[in-house]
Amino acid sequence: MITMTLCLWVASLTSVDDSVKLLETMARRLASWEGVEWEVVREESDVAPTHILATRRPFRFRVSRGPHEPGSSIVIGDEEHCRAFDAAGVVTAERPTFATEARDVVSVLNAAHADFAATWQVVLDPEYLRTAARDGQVLDAGRDDIGGEACRVLLLNRAGRHEVYGHFHIAHTIWISDESGLPRASQQLRRMRGRARLGPRFEIRGLRRIEPRDELFTIDGVTNEPPRVDPPPLESSPRPSPVDWVDRELSDVALQDPRGGSVRLSELRGTPLVVTFWATWCAPCLAEFPHLEALQTKHADRLRVVAIATRDARLNVLDWIEKNEPLAFAIWMDADLRGDNTPMTEAFDLDGAIPVSLLVDAHGKVVDRWRGYRDESFWNAKVEALLERD
Repeated sequence: MITMTLCLWVASLTSVDDSVKLLETMARRLASWEGVEWEVVREESDVAPTHILATRRPFRFRVSRGPHEPGSSIVIGDEEHCRAFDAAGVVTAERPTFATEARDVVSVLNAAHADFAATWQVVLDPEYLRTAARDGQVLDAGRDDIGGEACRVLLLNRAGRHEVYGHFHIAHTIWISDESGLPRASQQLRRMRGRARLGPRFEIRGLRRIEPRDELFTIDGVTNEPPRVDPPPLESSPRPSPVDWVDRELSDVALQDPRGGSVRLSELRGTPLVVTFWATWCAPCLAEFPHLEALQTKHADRLRVVAIATRDARLNVLDWIEKNEPLAFAIWMDADLRGDNTPMTEAFDLDGAIPVSLLVDAHGKVVDRWRGYRDESFWNAKVEALLERD
């Protein structure tokens, strides 16, 4: 019995050692590729594949989906910021490329861009793979096949405290092709804020080395470089939500204040409102708060700004408030703060990324709605236009 146990222990060590070597070999090979091309298909998805072109130095990427895919657009990004373009080449959204100072979380502009965010570290960040190998975070998870291609399955375990998300544990599964030695799929199980979420499996197809060329990262001669365009006027701004929110009566769903008391937005009727939905783990949300603070201070007698927390933990929100008080604007919360599908998220169509922001006139009607981070000049123009209406 002792001999059998010893043999099994030695075999497990050998398996782990082989897994580390496999990961290191893949990382070295990918690190030698300056330009990379691949496609991403989500498990059990019938949408067109997402096509990705990227370079490592400098860090650039272009993300697109099939031309017949509803709502498709092109995203072009670099180390600093990324922009989404519609079929006519018009910029429809813009954000900092990375949502954290550690540059380990990519901001997401649309569904195709989310496919890039889910696979970029496996393909473009060899240091991520080397760190896992060096720190002994790699486990052999057996064998599997992707599209009939035999693969080794490795499990990368990461745990710690993140600058935005707090304490976390991520089990990252990577399928590596026996034939090519390259990644064929990626999937993550994340435990953050007391909840575990298993993401879809992202299949990586056609991964190959390409020659970097500047023209790959332009749209009809338009690059991802500034200058930034001025924000459009209030009445003509794009509304990416499938719901037409203009002139819609503001939902009066029950909410909570930090003390646990029941509050409703209807209580603020008679004053123009800025309403934004946020979470303590959402870096773009937090990045907008200085703009909202400045707006509430500047227009204290004419405007109310309310930030409503969603998909978070009450203690996280209260802790954030305590660390950042005093605040000029109000912080409220979803009455069912931990839920993904709640009366509040349904009432405001919060079925995707946050922040989501609303402008509401003094009569309680929605004037504008958008999703994603916006800079100070955008906010100033929007609020000035809102106040001129009333």
